[in-house]
Amino acid sequence: MMILLTLFSCKSKYPSDILTPEEIKPVLFDIMVATQVKQMDTTAVTRQHFRDSLTLEIHRVRTAHKIDDSLYFRSMTFYEAHPDFL
Repeated sequence: MMILLTLFSCKSKYPSDILTPEEIKPVLFDIMVATQVKQMDTTAVTRQHFRDSLTLEIHRVRTAHKIDDSLYFRSMTFYEAHPDFL
C-alpha cells in the first residue's frame, strides 16, 4: 500500500508534452524583454511593421531556447488555461 501511494505522489501535475514552469519562465522573460525593446523603437518603419518585427523577435527567442512552434504553443495553451501553475 505504501509503495502504491509513493508512485502516485511522484506523478507530475504537468503533461509530459509541454515545458515545465522552470523551462518556460526564461522563455517568457526573454519574449517580454524583446517586446519592450521593440516598443521603444519609435522609427516610422518599425511602427509600421511592429507586428511583423515582434513576431520575428519571438521566433528568435524560441529558436535561441531551442523550442519548436508546436511545443511552445502546446505549453502556452496549457498555461493560459492553468495560470496558477506558473
